[in-house]
Amino acid sequence: MRVPRLGDRLLPMRRLHLTHRRALIALIVLAALVAVASADAVLRVRDARAEAKAAMALLDRSRATLGPLLRFDTSTWPGREGYAQLQDDLRAAEGHLRRTDERLGYLQWFDVLGRVVPRYGQSIRNGPALLDLTITVTREAGGVFAEAEPLFVGTGNSGDRARDVFVERHEALDGHLARLEAVRAESQRLAGVRWAGPMDRAARILPELDADLARVTSVRSTSARLAAGLEPLLGYGGPRSYIVLGQNEQEIRPTGGFLGTMGVVKVAEGKIEAFEYASSYEYDPKPPKFRVPPEDFGRGLGSRYWYVRDANWSPSFPEAAGAVQQFLREDRGLEADGVIAVDTEMLRLLLEALGPMDVQGIDVPLTAENFYAALEEEIFGEETEIAAKKRTILGRVLQQSIDRVQAADADKVPALVAVLRRGVGGRHLQIFGNDPRVEAMAEAFGADGTMRRRDGRDFVAVVDANVSYSKMGAAISRETTYLRRGDGRVDLFVSWRNDLTQFAGQRYKRLGQAATLYDATSGTYTKTKGVYANVFRIYLPLGSTVESYEGFTPTFRLELGMLVLVGRVEVVDGEQRTIAITYRPAGTPTGVDVWKQGGQGRDRLRVLAANGRQQDALFDAAFAQDTGANFANAATLTP
Repeated sequence: MRVPRLGDRLLPMRRLHLTHRRALIALIVLAALVAVASADAVLRVRDARAEAKAAMALLDRSRATLGPLLRFDTSTWPGREGYAQLQDDLRAAEGHLRRTDERLGYLQWFDVLGRVVPRYGQSIRNGPALLDLTITVTREAGGVFAEAEPLFVGTGNSGDRARDVFVERHEALDGHLARLEAVRAESQRLAGVRWAGPMDRAARILPELDADLARVTSVRSTSARLAAGLEPLLGYGGPRSYIVLGQNEQEIRPTGGFLGTMGVVKVAEGKIEAFEYASSYEYDPKPPKFRVPPEDFGRGLGSRYWYVRDANWSPSFPEAAGAVQQFLREDRGLEADGVIAVDTEMLRLLLEALGPMDVQGIDVPLTAENFYAALEEEIFGEETEIAAKKRTILGRVLQQSIDRVQAADADKVPALVAVLRRGVGGRHLQIFGNDPRVEAMAEAFGADGTMRRRDGRDFVAVVDANVSYSKMGAAISRETTYLRRGDGRVDLFVSWRNDLTQFAGQRYKRLGQAATLYDATSGTYTKTKGVYANVFRIYLPLGSTVESYEGFTPTFRLELGMLVLVGRVEVVDGEQRTIAITYRPAGTPTGVDVWKQGGQGRDRLRVLAANGRQQDALFDAAFAQDTGANFANAATLTP
């Protein structure tokens, strides 16, 4: 073919068919769009990564506070400024996440690509769902803490603040919690995705997020019970009266201690209207009234009368509270709406949270550190004015404690919640309400003092009752050992040690200095010193088979729907007494729950499981609250 030369005549180009022209134009436009889209995609991805990175930084900081709040772990709770920072972080994180979602909106068109790319396929397909989940959780968590703000950063009466949050704002609060509860299944599904690339870091929050979401159901249930029970408890809509029991753990009794003091508090609209407090002996019937005591009580103490100071012979606080109300109604014509019990350890814990207290009649300010030293000698001494001192000094301490709890501002909330949790866990604080709504609320917090056995698990409760007419608690330590054999049988050992000599001069002078022991066989009393006499009961599930026992001769009976072994030990100063039983549990339990008796200070628990020739320690520590251990995994504890 001849090469064209300059000046030659140009031949016209063949005209493209109309269809071809349109196709060419479309290709050019498509190429331009692809170029523009590619550039836009690069910019979007860059912006989205920056937004997501900013959101993750804020969420990482927020999670350090969110988790402890859901767990009621007050060691890392925020103050006013920290709470405001948490809310700001959640709002800002939600904004970053929404902008991330806007910039990555085109990802839905890559779903097909996600099905064919081996490494990144699952991440591409599930990325939008992970983003949606994170936005939902961030938004609803922010909503929860916005509704709870008066409780944590507000001022004024703590009862009014609690009512504002849990009653007035209940519908909104419950809505946020319900939406958090609803996304847990999606969180668990996404946790099973094989994440890769940039999404992997974001997905690392899923296990911790699932643990937090698992607690939402419990938080929501507790919130609902507070919404129903808070108003009747605090007298909103009508005044309420409660019997207040002062349990002296130095003379241990089934619900926590001898009822040495008691009184009545009247509340209305969240505030105390009236309060009276006295020695329990001042509530004896006049003239004396005969009432047959429980068999173990009569044989242990030799008493033919049963008055309100000894009404807590049942370890079940609802039963004991019922007896207290019955006795005061029959003996003194006193009616009440419920019963609240505290021991001296609970008062010490409140001092720990709220700070020193000046009390008329005590020379130095009361603190958590000097509480026992300053108070015990005043109310447990030998002076004839002891009854009057109990009425005035303990009454003032209790009144001020209640007043200070009511007036506690937001800065005191973490410390107050912490000591209330410890008090409830150790049964230093127990509540019973005649109103089912109040009782349900107490149950939600574990403050109802009820024995409960979970299906499919073994259960043990060791309940002590000092019957030596002496205050010995500080000198007595107890250790309970639960050993599960390889064949499923259980060896249970309980030891009590009397270390009175070690406490000489360290506590009040009256400690262990006088004791009166009753012999049920001869019907006589013996005066002595330093001896701890204890009528104990061991509760096991129905269907348990006791095969042997050592160190005591038990009386068997049924109580609270359980098999009970009743025995007695006497422990002199410097010695230890141990009893043992071997039994086969009912069924094939997957674990054991050990119930904590209130008032037990120096208490230790060991749960062991045979593993060949060895023993695995499932629990070995101070016994401070109800504790459970699972047999399937020796490392799993469920307190």
